[in-house]
This record gives sequence, C-alpha cells and structure tokens, in this order.
Amino acid sequence: LRFYIGANDYQSMPHFKHDREELLFDGLESSVQTEILNDPTWTKAVFIRNPLDRTLSAFIEKIEKSLQITDEGLFKGMSFEDFVGYLEKKGVGW
Repeated sequence: LRFYIGANDYQSMPHFKHDREELLFDGLESSVQTEILNDPTWTKAVFIRNPLDRTLSAFIEKIEKSLQITDEGLFKGMSFEDFVGYLEKKGVGW
C-alpha cells in the first residue's frame, strides 16, 4: 500500500514505520478496498503460517531475544512449556 500512495520508502522494513497502522488494508476506506480487490492489475496472495511454527517463533522473539518483557506473566528464561501454558491461559495470539 505504501507504493500505492507514492511513498518513497515502500520497499524498506514495514514493521517499524510511524504510519504503519494508517496503511493497513482494514484502515482504508471501503471504496478503496473494493477498488484494490477488483483491480486485475493487483496481485493478491494469502499467507498461512503453521500454528506450531508461529508459537515457536513467538517464544524465541518474545522470551529468548527480548531485552524487556512487558506482558505480565512472561519472563526471560521461562520454559517453552510455561510459555504455551501462558498462551492457553490468556488466549493470546500473535
């Protein structure tokens, strides 16, 4: 979407941009969403991640690599089993 609005930085890392939330598809006006979805020149794709891979990735990112953990109940050095228990208890999804 950054390319669509003419942003010069559309190819750089998308996760740390100050206007990231404003450019999510869900944040666009419904007429723009419809235009994009019906435009045959746009390439559409769906990416589905394996839930087990996603859980392991979250554990590594949130517990093993994190310098500061802000979620109550998570702590550096906790076991993967405890992490999964936390997710089950909280109903958290990343």
